[in-house]
Amino acid sequence: MRAFVMHHQILALWLGVLLINVSVIGAVVWWAVRKGQFSDQDHARYLALEASIPKDQREGKHASAPKTDKKEDGCSS
Repeated sequence: MRAFVMHHQILALWLGVLLINVSVIGAVVWWAVRKGQFSDQDHARYLALEASIPKDQREGKHASAPKTDKKEDGCSS
């Protein structure tokens, strides 16, 4: 009988932790939506790409890109 009660106490503890975590995550998402964190998705989708591309290449100026010839690379196509 003791093991049965102990298992229920552990289950109740985990359910309490789960409810607290879900509440905190829900509150953070609610706050973020109200503050406009997700309002500019068109700009946000390109942030990861723009972070690694130099500015001159983003604007279409490929002067710094090395030019390779297929014959020099060993490709026979």
